[in-house]
Amino acid sequence: MPPADLAAAPVGPQRPNPRPFHREDLLAYLGALAGAAYVALLIASRLELTDRADQRITELIQSRPSTTIDRLADAYLVLGDPLVTSAVALGLCGWIFLRRERRSLPFLAPGLILLTSGVELASKMSLLHPPPPASYVRAAFHMLTTGIDPNIVSSFPSGHVARVAFLAVLLSVLTGNRSIQVALVVLAGLTIPATVYLGWHWASDALGGLLLGSGIGVVGTLWARSAPRRAGE
Repeated sequence: MPPADLAAAPVGPQRPNPRPFHREDLLAYLGALAGAAYVALLIASRLELTDRADQRITELIQSRPSTTIDRLADAYLVLGDPLVTSAVALGLCGWIFLRRERRSLPFLAPGLILLTSGVELASKMSLLHPPPPASYVRAAFHMLTTGIDPNIVSSFPSGHVARVAFLAVLLSVLTGNRSIQVALVVLAGLTIPATVYLGWHWASDALGGLLLGSGIGVVGTLWARSAPRRAGE
């Protein structure tokens, strides 16, 4: 008779135990989804499929204009100015380096801010999507910024929204603080109606910026979580 342990052994090929679903898996799926949605929106904008909706949304958001709202929205969008977001990125990468003790992160946020701007520029150069006409433009103050270049021929995606979304996603995930996460989601979300209200961008431009910044923010988060710790720590 065969030994008891052999008799009890299961017969046939064994399936490996499925790998548990980690938080990083969800982030990777969300990042891929944001990237796919960005490409789809870029194509839709190129084919002028968003034009009618863009105009109607702009008219709806601007239906109750006021000088007070103009000033508040213009001041709020200082958050997306390249100088401001670059300063925040430098501070953020220093914070990550100290808190996470990762040796490969000193240039994480600034590097990905540059990547965000690079994808933004490439999209604008490859896509003819004119910004709102002058009749829709309400911004007049441009604190710390020059606003939108009147000679620009393409406004997809919104760089202001993309940079704020990138920093909000990266910081909200890395902090793990629910209150901070909610505040940053609201912070990033409000840049969309603000840019549309001021006539800087169409709604599709702002949504494209949100998808671009969020996707690259997820990339930064996954990179930060997988980076090796410094030797001796």
